[in-house]
Amino acid sequence: MNRRQFTLRTLFLLLTAVGIAVGFFAHRWNAAREAARLANAYRLLDSEIAGTEVYFRDKYLGKTPLALSREDCVTLGLPASPVTVIDADGWGEGISFHDPSLTTNPRVMFKVRANLAADYLSYETPWGSRTKTAGGWELPNGFRSKFMSRGNWGGLSLQIDFSNKPDPADKVLKVRVTAANNGTAVYSGFRPRVDVHWGTLDARWASRAHKGFWMPAEWAHLAPGQSLRTTAEIPLPATSGDYSVFATSNLFRNNTDDYLVAPGSVYSDSKLLHIP
Repeated sequence: MNRRQFTLRTLFLLLTAVGIAVGFFAHRWNAAREAARLANAYRLLDSEIAGTEVYFRDKYLGKTPLALSREDCVTLGLPASPVTVIDADGWGEGISFHDPSLTTNPRVMFKVRANLAADYLSYETPWGSRTKTAGGWELPNGFRSKFMSRGNWGGLSLQIDFSNKPDPADKVLKVRVTAANNGTAVYSGFRPRVDVHWGTLDARWASRAHKGFWMPAEWAHLAPGQSLRTTAEIPLPATSGDYSVFATSNLFRNNTDDYLVAPGSVYSDSKLLHIP
């Protein structure tokens, strides 16, 4: 190797090392700047799956982690008072912005990537399908959501179906409920019960309606590969609007206390009911 080749090779290695060092420190600087931006955000909406889409009604807001300014909240119509609390919706239908002075809880909603959508429960809205949440972690300036996985119940599933445009003269909505055991273990317990829940999309969790149905004894034992069906009748809402409807199924450990058999309440997807 002559002197010129040696010099060029040394220069190339030096430039490569400098490039790597600059890239490393630039990445660290950008990461630190982004962390500071999120920490200083007025509201921070995050999720266990980075890059999840965030919506408020029909408006696409961006992807997680998403920072909202106070001006953003005011423009969107989200509560922005100092007493507003950001928390997971009790039904798993997004993140509630709870202002005690208001009668509703506007909710921000999530939608996971299309290739992951089948792994999680969903709920229908007038603006398209969204992904159900399952609690999460409070942040100093917002909330980081978990999503309701279909794998939570070891192969158990609950499905509902009903007419989306019922005849108002019927006065009741007939909800067809199907429980299935697609797992490998027997699901058994005591006092089998199905509950149907419904309410408008901005209603506070505690203000929504539900009706419970004690099931016959055969519902206390669900073998692998077995499914059971029933029809639950709930009052047809008298007020026009869009309603979210879903069901839960429970088995208790004995005939006296209220402790549930693992894995706890089994949820269905939420379906949209429109009352003209």
